[in-house]
Amino acid sequence: MNTYQRADIIALVQNDSFRQWVLTSTPELDMLWQQYLLQNPNQEAVVAQAREIVLALRVKNDFISDTEIDSIVSDTISTIRQTPENNRDETKSYTDFSESTPPFWNFKQWFTLAASFVLLLGIGYLVYTLTKPETLSDENKVVAVNQKKKLIEKVNQRESPLTIELPDGSRVTLKKNSRIAYAEAFTGSTREIFLTGEAFFDVVKNPSKPFLVYANELVTKVLGTKFRVSAYEAEKHITVEVRSGKVSVYASQDTLSRSQSSQEEVKGVILTPNQKVVFSREEARIEKTLVEKPIVTIPPKELARFVFEDAPASQVFSALEKTYSIDLVYDEELMSHCPLTATLGNEPLFEQLTVLCKAIEAKYEVVDGQILIHSKGCK
Repeated sequence: MNTYQRADIIALVQNDSFRQWVLTSTPELDMLWQQYLLQNPNQEAVVAQAREIVLALRVKNDFISDTEIDSIVSDTISTIRQTPENNRDETKSYTDFSESTPPFWNFKQWFTLAASFVLLLGIGYLVYTLTKPETLSDENKVVAVNQKKKLIEKVNQRESPLTIELPDGSRVTLKKNSRIAYAEAFTGSTREIFLTGEAFFDVVKNPSKPFLVYANELVTKVLGTKFRVSAYEAEKHITVEVRSGKVSVYASQDTLSRSQSSQEEVKGVILTPNQKVVFSREEARIEKTLVEKPIVTIPPKELARFVFEDAPASQVFSALEKTYSIDLVYDEELMSHCPLTATLGNEPLFEQLTVLCKAIEAKYEVVDGQILIHSKGCK
């Protein structure tokens, strides 16, 4: 074991969040450390060893000091490294201490022994991991994220998108240089996905089993819908865009605890079609807005070419609301006295609004996922 691995093990064992995850895990801590493993696959063996040491020390968890932990881990690693191979009795089990173990060891000696044993097992695991032949490709790799469950990891290193079918029939379209991880079967009360990069989700509806996407600092919760998440590790922003249905997006508990912003700014929002959130990772702030190019959300058979002749502006705006599932906020009484004659074709929504507002001397702006129409009325 090299110096860096030794230092990593000690750092993990001394990390309060890591010890909490091992001993009293919560969904937020699970998300945090699973995401860490996905982003640092070379640390799997180190995390496994640190986990076993924390479990061995759990009886002392309430009163053991960081100094003691550092001493125990350091002594353990030093003892294993200094034991000559030719001094080990290969015919004798190293768990048999009946002849050599003093009848009354002090507390620290017992836990040093326990930590030595689990660390020895961990080193064996590391050697096996580094020397065993690779049996699975990067696009279909089963990784042990923790001792409770195994996740299937999918990685897309191709130029074209990779479509993946999940155990519940939901489909994920994974962009280049992106990866997801999920359980072999959704047996619990939720369907959990861990994403690094960008993916489009088409989720099978199941009200009794919410679908959760953990993407760095954000959690997206749905029952059944279509949406896109972009959460590249190197990017400063995370975005979630909704195509259909309803989505709840909120910051992870760890993000909330580290946030310097008001809790109101990061606690979460509800998104509907053509809305999106942009999460600033530096400021830990969520902003709700509209997608750059809103799409039509009604069935094609209900879509007709917009031809208006002296129609009240309120009627035109109402038709746009229905077509794009976006709230347009305006003074209905005022707009009912503004006649419009216009033919709207396949132009993007914002181009249509520009034409309409110019005709009635109005302006529009996007605020909190809605479109506000400002007008003083028509002459």
